Amino acid sequence: MKARNYHSPAACLLFLLVAWTPPGNAQTPSPSKITYLSDLVPSGTPVNGYGPYEKDKSNGEDKAGDGSPLQMGRVPYTKGLGVHAASELTFALDKQYATFSAAVGIDDEVLANGCAPNLLGSVVFQVFVDDMKMYDSGKVTVQSSALDVTVDVTGKTTLRLVVGGAGDDLLCDHADWADAKLTAAAGGSLARKNLDVGESESAFDARIGDGLNALPVEAPFIHVLAGLDQFHAGSGEELLKSGIRKRPRHSGGE
Repeated sequence: MKARNYHSPAACLLFLLVAWTPPGNAQTPSPSKITYLSDLVPSGTPVNGYGPYEKDKSNGEDKAGDGSPLQMGRVPYTKGLGVHAASELTFALDKQYATFSAAVGIDDEVLANGCAPNLLGSVVFQVFVDDMKMYDSGKVTVQSSALDVTVDVTGKTTLRLVVGGAGDDLLCDHADWADAKLTAAAGGSLARKNLDVGESESAFDARIGDGLNALPVEAPFIHVLAGLDQFHAGSGEELLKSGIRKRPRHSGGE
């Protein structure tokens, strides 16, 4: 199989397109580079202390889907994982991500589900990356503020999230990995999202070219087209073959 040339004109222009920020708009991380754990399927068999773990809900009781919207310290979260100690969830990273982050704590549901005031729960959150412990929260109770967790997972293959008891029993240990997400390594999601498996370079160039032709001419990187052959040999022919038309400059200049 012929190796793809990632320095082709279309690939260069795709990079410039992603990097371009329209005037007046602040540059923010691309949503495509964020993956929420609640949108993934754990590897292996999930372990949860009371009923199944929940996606984008608190743990609730012992039935699937019986949780409530995630909330800690009266702050709601739309995404995340609701678990109950003892809990263990493992996710494949495949060296595609740079960071794992979350807000962790006891869910507010323990204040309204019969646990309060005597059984408010206490847990310890731990994060393991390739079987090495990278984070330990210490004892967390419902009176604790949510803790922000950020762990470097660059070049790693597995992420394991563990919630255990804090030295007492496990009653009412309803814990949240709120806003739990992975941020893609630089360039990682771009290649996976845009270059289909088995797709030829010419087909990729043509498909990206179709998208570029639909862009407004005022996009700053379009001006690079005219000078692209100065740093990429034969780029003029390749641009035409791939369906990317050279756009005229503004009549008023650049």
